[in-house]
Amino acid sequence: MITYVGLSDFAEYDEAGNQSKNPKFPFSLRFQPDKSVSTLFPKDLPNGGYMSFVDQLKSVPGDSTLYNVYAMDQPKELGGKESHIGDLVMEGILTSSVFGDEKLFFRHQKMDDDVKLQPSWGKYLKGFYHWPW
Repeated sequence: MITYVGLSDFAEYDEAGNQSKNPKFPFSLRFQPDKSVSTLFPKDLPNGGYMSFVDQLKSVPGDSTLYNVYAMDQPKELGGKESHIGDLVMEGILTSSVFGDEKLFFRHQKMDDDVKLQPSWGKYLKGFYHWPW
């Protein structure tokens, strides 16, 4: 399911490169658009679709805060609490590039990896097709 991306890889190693025996990682992340940039974009894309959206990105001022990032420590049903863990802030201005458009790809971790480390989370992943019910 597209909304289920594993996060345990973030905690596999510490800052010194040592592997963690008991990695601590959030159940989920939420990216809340910062109010300073969310008002720059209309809810409906004008004629031109995707490319007009790319043009709109050029209007974002340099060094803007794009998102406020929140982490949920465990499912709500298990008493999970959400905490603000940081902000996603631009460094300079947004630019397009052939490298970014054609060669930059990200590997997404499967949620199965997180559930193996935190089995109690599995039944709270509604519609998660890998988890055996």
